[in-house]
Amino acid sequence: MRIQIVKVHIPIGENEHHSAISQYMDSTGTVWQKPVIISWLRNTANSAFVQDRYGDTVNCEIVDSQYGNPYLKTKPDGIIADNLLSQPRF
Repeated sequence: MRIQIVKVHIPIGENEHHSAISQYMDSTGTVWQKPVIISWLRNTANSAFVQDRYGDTVNCEIVDSQYGNPYLKTKPDGIIADNLLSQPRF
């Protein structure tokens, strides 16, 4: 299954970094907690992507912080508008 991430949630007081995103909303309105979406993406053949208003899409990937904490980020493609941090907040 492939989901489109359309909004992200960064708690108040957190920095603007991919690792600070705690929740993701997909195109159906389902809200995914970070540990749940990480597990869903790691343990199955599922994938997630982001699309900008021009139709450009980019896949998301799981990376581990220097402390071993996993988080999602978009694969670099040179287009800032399709970055997870460019998505609307909720």
